[in-house]
Amino acid sequence: MKKLALLLLGGIFTMMYTPVYAQEEVVEEGPSECETKLSMYFEYYKAKNFKDAYPEWLYLYKNCADLQPIHFQYGAKMIESFIPEAIKTDAVKADEYKKLLMEVYNTSLERYPDYRPGYTKGLKAQAMLRFRIGTPQEAIALIKEVIALSNARIENGENLDAVILDYYFKTAMNLYDAKVYSISEMFDMYEEISDVLAISHDALSIEYNNLTSDSTRQYTPAEARRVRNLEALIRNNEVVTANMEARIRPIATCEMLTKVLTDDFEANKTSKEWLRKSSGLLQNKECFTAPIYMKISEAYYALDPNARAARGLAQMAYSKNDFSKAAEYFKAAAELSTTPADKARNFMNLANCHYKMGQKSAARSAAQSAIAIDPKMGEAWLLIGSMYAASSDACGNSEFEKRAVHYAAIEMFRKALSSPNPKVVEAARKSLASSSAMAPDRTMIFQQGMAGKTLHIGCWINTTVTIPAL
Repeated sequence: MKKLALLLLGGIFTMMYTPVYAQEEVVEEGPSECETKLSMYFEYYKAKNFKDAYPEWLYLYKNCADLQPIHFQYGAKMIESFIPEAIKTDAVKADEYKKLLMEVYNTSLERYPDYRPGYTKGLKAQAMLRFRIGTPQEAIALIKEVIALSNARIENGENLDAVILDYYFKTAMNLYDAKVYSISEMFDMYEEISDVLAISHDALSIEYNNLTSDSTRQYTPAEARRVRNLEALIRNNEVVTANMEARIRPIATCEMLTKVLTDDFEANKTSKEWLRKSSGLLQNKECFTAPIYMKISEAYYALDPNARAARGLAQMAYSKNDFSKAAEYFKAAAELSTTPADKARNFMNLANCHYKMGQKSAARSAAQSAIAIDPKMGEAWLLIGSMYAASSDACGNSEFEKRAVHYAAIEMFRKALSSPNPKVVEAARKSLASSSAMAPDRTMIFQQGMAGKTLHIGCWINTTVTIPAL
């Protein structure tokens, strides 16, 4: 009986204990199939082993609904890498890859419509042109959507890869040669792309110059990466601009532009958009003396007194040596400018007008306004230095003081050396050498007892220089 009682008691304890233990037990689940595939594919992808990465990625694409948008782009990159070889060896497989590539881009845009749509559409358009998917006109229509999404057109929009514009214009020129597009349509496309490239280049250059203006600056890793990225983007922009200019040059002469725009003027003289594009086109090709340039510039400014219209009138006046009127319009252009680079450029043009009129203080003031926006605008530093050097005889009471004016010029020329423009740098080096030779030599400094001391330069310059120590 005791034994039976103990067994029953043990059973009761077991019944009481087991449910409690079951409630507290934690069952750890392993990674899901999607997580496993993601890890495997991405390790292969990072090692550029696309052959092994692709099957794992394809599983993710077909089965994992939460695949992030960046992996759509990585997948598209792998597919694009397979197409050239498939074109050579297996036409059916190549067509399958092309079809899947378009599907990947479309799915990415449908599933993540707010994730860099301009960039994704640009990649898609680029692939269409590269692999001849769809018609050229379809690719061009898509690139037009990309341009509309870029920050050259919409505030706080996306950056636009210049390479896409290169494909765009090359394809358009081929269609022009095939008589699909008219010369007027080509001029319109040229101006449109030039405008986008110019705005993009200006924004990139201003950011780059502000980041690199201080040679002693210690960059964070993120800043260093950004500087490298900016250098690559600016370089791409310049290459694409050069390519486009080479392609359009045979037909975009001032004579041809004058003929085409004159024929179209009466029908479009009240169209702001046509006047804007035509004005920009003539400015890009520097057709300032063409009669149609005056008509378009005046009509555009009357309809819409903006920075581009004002600059058009200023350049026309400048080409006729009417520097007073040019200064008036360049000042208006600077005040109306909506981008920092455009404002800086208009201030620099204003400075040149004042310089041409012998107004040195006003010229320096305008140049300093440009420098305040773009510290690496070498033209502005060079202009100020040149005016200082030319004023050496007028701004000193003694031979030593007159020659010491060149120290002020030397400081400006040294700052001009930071310009990204090789021609400006070369001019700055020559001016630096010239002013260095004109500055007081060691014997003169010793005789005057001025080594290491400061000297105030008077007249319009009104600055202080430090005499070198011996």
